[in-house]
Parts: sequence; structure tokens; C-alpha cells
Amino acid sequence: MDFSSDGKNLAICCETNKINLFDCEKGTHIDLPFIDCYKYGVGIIKYANNSHPHYVIHSSTILDDHIRVLNLNSRQYKVYFKGHNNTVTSLSISPYDDTFLSGSKDNTAKLWDLRSSRFRGFVKLDGHPVVNYDPEGLIFAIGINSESINLYDMRYYEKGPFKVFELPSNMRGNWTSLKFSPNGKSIMINAEGSLIHLIDAFTGKPLHDPLNGRLNQGCRSLEASFSPDSNLIFSGSDDGKSIIFWEQSTGKQVLILKSSHMFPVKCVEFNPRLTMFASAGKELHFWVPANDK
Repeated sequence: MDFSSDGKNLAICCETNKINLFDCEKGTHIDLPFIDCYKYGVGIIKYANNSHPHYVIHSSTILDDHIRVLNLNSRQYKVYFKGHNNTVTSLSISPYDDTFLSGSKDNTAKLWDLRSSRFRGFVKLDGHPVVNYDPEGLIFAIGINSESINLYDMRYYEKGPFKVFELPSNMRGNWTSLKFSPNGKSIMINAEGSLIHLIDAFTGKPLHDPLNGRLNQGCRSLEASFSPDSNLIFSGSDDGKSIIFWEQSTGKQVLILKSSHMFPVKCVEFNPRLTMFASAGKELHFWVPANDK
């Protein structure tokens, strides 16, 4: 799932190949209950940047492995990005311009531009990648084969990474995503299992022991996220009963919110503008601060 940059809307893709849109202020569906993507399937969804507020970019799960841009107003596809020949497992949108990154099981990471259907550049890798931009869009990171992280300068990515972090064995194991903190100082590595890892974005050194306490007995892909101020990391659990918060600087667990989810909480995300966050599995929950009055 992904919030629009103004925080007003939330887009969620489902295993039933539908896209649900929600009004974050009212907590209701927007317009139609869902957008049916049965022809191509939908795996990962991201809002385009501020210059295209009504576009979402999504990976495909049926027919091919193309990436598609959908106009939410017209319900029509605008661009097809052809280049991957295996499942796209990672998408990241530049906060700076019209480019975005994709990582695929075909062992490549590709750089795209919304103004052209042909990829702008690619990196051939020795394993499956997860990708993400830094908060300023000047650097991007590629996690490779759940073992190392390469940092690239957007201006000179053709020359290869300017830094390579080889991570210790206890941090390896089927990475599902990596994310820069909003202040750009740390990188979170999320993997299948109960642990979440955090490293220094400049040195690659682990900041502290892995974050633990998240229940994930089924080794599902449970996405964790940062709070907007970078101070907290939070994640759901596979029993759906709790949302757990850790202090980013120490790795200590600081809060457990009881949840009424009946199924695993696969996604959690803070709204970039409003004081709220969302958690989703087979259900969507909006969370807002308690009113002490």
C-alpha cells in the first residue's frame, strides 16, 4: 500500500488483483469500491511523484512482468514499462524527479523515467535485489542476494557503486525490503522472520542488536516502516494482534498497540502529512491519536 504525497489518499493492492482507494480524512472508499486489474494482476503499488498526483505505478503478476502506470481518474493505463523477464519484487519512486527504480528476480535493477517506456539504465547483479532511493533522491541503494548493500550516485551509477556494505552473517536471510530513514541517516533491512536490522547509512555498521519481539512464526513478508521523524520503527505481527514500536536509536521496544486484525498484518505505513498511520492484511485499519478529552 502507499499514501499519496499530500496524505489525502491511500492506494492498496490486493491478492485478488484489485486496487482499493481510500479517503484518509473520511476513512471511506473513493468513488468506485475498487479498480479491477484481473488482466495483468497487481503485486506492488506506488503513487507517482507530485507532478503526477493521479498516477499509480504497479508491478504485474499475470501475463507478463511489465510495470504499468495507471491514471486513477480515467481508469486507463498510460505507460507500459517493458524490460524485466521475471517477477518485480521492489519498486521505489524518486522524491526528486520523474524517475523510479525496480528490482526483479531476473537479477537486475532498472532505472526508469515516466516520460519514456524504455528503461534509462540497469544494473546486472549476482542475486535478487531490493531497491530504494534516499530521501533526497540523490542516492539509491540496492540490497543484493540478502548479503550486501551497494550505494549508487544517481549522476554516475554507470560507474558502479561508490560504497559496498558486506553485512555479517546474522543479518542475512531473504530480505524483503530496505528503506532509508526519513532523515537519511540509517537503513532498515526487513526480512522474512521476526528480526528487523538497522545499519548506519554512511558506514554500513549495525547500529545495535536486531529489533526483536515481532511475532512471525509463518516467516511471512511483514513490512516495517519508519515514523516521519525517524525516531521510531514499527511493524505488525502475523497473528494480527499487535503493532510493535521500537526506538530507532536504541532498538528497544517502546510500545505495543493491541490490534483487532484477524489475520497477519502485512503492511504498516505512516501518513506523510496527517497524524495517522494505516495497517493492512485482509483488513485495513486507520490509527489516530487518542483524544484524552
